[in-house]
Amino acid sequence: MHIDKTIADDAVAQISDALRYTVAVDEKDYWATGSEIGAALERAGYKSFWKSRGWRRFGFKGRNDTFIGPGGLLFEVQIHTEASLRAAEQAHPLYEQQRRPTTPEHVKVELDKLQNAIFDQVPAPNDVKWVD
Repeated sequence: MHIDKTIADDAVAQISDALRYTVAVDEKDYWATGSEIGAALERAGYKSFWKSRGWRRFGFKGRNDTFIGPGGLLFEVQIHTEASLRAAEQAHPLYEQQRRPTTPEHVKVELDKLQNAIFDQVPAPNDVKWVD
């Protein structure tokens, strides 16, 4: 089987989390700490590609910022609290099942509800930014 290199390169370029780092920080000053992590990466020569604007009140709780490394490699930095990291790890198998094209739509709706229930238990840090 032959895959067109341009199509494959374009597809890979759209994957921003193939290389991912995760850090859990204290709930106190969570957003400020995450911003300082990003600033430190920029001072070290990495370029910011995308920065999270904040948490949504429903669904996933966490901050995922994307940077460009040497040679143009995209990588993601996930910034969590201990509680949001536990929730993300608990919800991830549900997310994986939900995103499969073979999962029926009614099952996807139920999986979304289950994920939301998990993330609803995550306490909001003192300085979290809300986007909705």
